Amino acid sequence: MKVVIYSASAGGYDWCRPQAQQDIDVDWVFLTDHDIDHAEPWTVRPLPPWPGRHPRMVAKRPRMRPREHFPEHDVAIWIDANMVVHNPAFAREAIASMRHGMAIWRHPQRRCIYDEAAASLKLAPRKYGDQPILAQVEHYRAQGHPEKAGLYAAGTIAWDLHDDRIDALGAAWLAECDRWSYQDQLSLPYVARRMGIRPGRFPHRQIGARALRNPWLSIEPHRNEE
Repeated sequence: MKVVIYSASAGGYDWCRPQAQQDIDVDWVFLTDHDIDHAEPWTVRPLPPWPGRHPRMVAKRPRMRPREHFPEHDVAIWIDANMVVHNPAFAREAIASMRHGMAIWRHPQRRCIYDEAAASLKLAPRKYGDQPILAQVEHYRAQGHPEKAGLYAAGTIAWDLHDDRIDALGAAWLAECDRWSYQDQLSLPYVARRMGIRPGRFPHRQIGARALRNPWLSIEPHRNEE
């Protein structure tokens, strides 16, 4: 099995950080559109442009469409650019968590896209204030998406690159973000529910009760928090 751990940054938003070698063979690929200092064990590749899109959207394309970027691999594991893996078992255990072709974190604080929409606008107004978040979730409500139907934290995702249904989910998820907002945690539960997909869940909390840390990795500040 050929495995890649990958991340992306556009518009100078972040950089690649050193990571722990894994106890299985993995490739490490960092996609970026700007000059970046090399950090082991990453290989840096160009991030394809997406004209007219915000840098956040440009970086989301490989997150959601890994088969486009890694056709030679069997499994792709996305980590946000501000994550630092400390545990050599991370990749192996993340792969073991996959169900229906993928695995992801359960959201550590909320279970509902409607609650998440309100929290996004309250807690990160500079990030999401110009996004049509309320219109987005009202559209999902009109389409019958129920309250308290689950919520994911998409900072880490394991993808089975041979699963066509998962590839279709990624395409639909990206299309929702492009149509509505780059707050991708709102659209993933909607898309997954409509497609009848229930992703596997990683065995740890993404964020612990007292620190931004879990047994696999830590979450560091972004270079640019705007």
